[in-house]
Amino acid sequence: MTVNYLFAWVSEMRFADRKNRMDQRVMAVMNDGDFTFTRKNGESVLLSCIYDTQLELASGKVSSTDQRMIDASFEHGVFTVLGERVDRELIMGATVLTPQGDKAVGGVIYTDEMATVITLTIPGGDSLPPGEGLRWVK
Repeated sequence: MTVNYLFAWVSEMRFADRKNRMDQRVMAVMNDGDFTFTRKNGESVLLSCIYDTQLELASGKVSSTDQRMIDASFEHGVFTVLGERVDRELIMGATVLTPQGDKAVGGVIYTDEMATVITLTIPGGDSLPPGEGLRWVK
């Protein structure tokens, strides 16, 4: 029984190590640089991120037993940080300059234990730009 447990533990460690190395490779290729998040108290946090102008998460159906039951679209963009679980309290409400202008952190999603998706919104609660359609994140 102990040998099986040890084998499972070693296999899990190898998988985690491979996943971390792949995350590092993806970040090396897709990294859009270091972004400075300015917290409400004026302090700055520097993070290396992948910037997406739009990210759509898991399509779902109301009748589905899947946990994700709605479509989600982030029209103000998202940052993805692989290989690091960014503390939600560290960046919540912070502002950041993106290629599309100033944005604010609207939410922090942990897709797994070592990946963070930072959703962006309009800073300071400004009005949404005019347009048609639903607004998912304000």
